Amino acid sequence: MLFIIVNSFLPYFLQFLRKEDKKIKAISELTGKEYELEDVIWYGNALQAAQYYLWNCKPVDMTVSPDTKRWTFAFTKEDHKKYIGRWNNQKSNSN
Repeated sequence: MLFIIVNSFLPYFLQFLRKEDKKIKAISELTGKEYELEDVIWYGNALQAAQYYLWNCKPVDMTVSPDTKRWTFAFTKEDHKKYIGRWNNQKSNSN
């Protein structure tokens, strides 16, 4: 009986393990915190990142793009969903 339960559960467990292995983790040189690359969105707009910061939304990481020599800021996808509408509304109202 145990063999049947383990055998039927094993493919799902292995699929879970494979899914977990695909996540790439990074460690921020800025904060020292670990995060998953697929859970962040990078912004190249320093003005937008500054406004998010003023809204008390802190970046997860930041780095300089070697191509553009500009700062890029990583925010969580959760924060992106929370603040992108606010950013677009205030941007369109200032025009």
